[in-house]
Amino acid sequence: ENIAPLVLESYLSKVDAEAFAALLDAASAKMTTEELTTLGVKIAVDNQDIADVARDWLTAQSLLGS
Repeated sequence: ENIAPLVLESYLSKVDAEAFAALLDAASAKMTTEELTTLGVKIAVDNQDIADVARDWLTAQSLLGS
């Protein structure tokens, strides 16, 4: 049950890699298997938009501005 984020190098070249790494670390610290399953159900079963689900979760975790 270890969750590891994967990011394309081509994306990292477009963003502040240090700030992005800090966001990933903060998100990883808050992400649990139960949370991930809940998000997966919203996407795969409830057909919610991936970007919306991700943004809502990050905002709820105080990782993004409202």
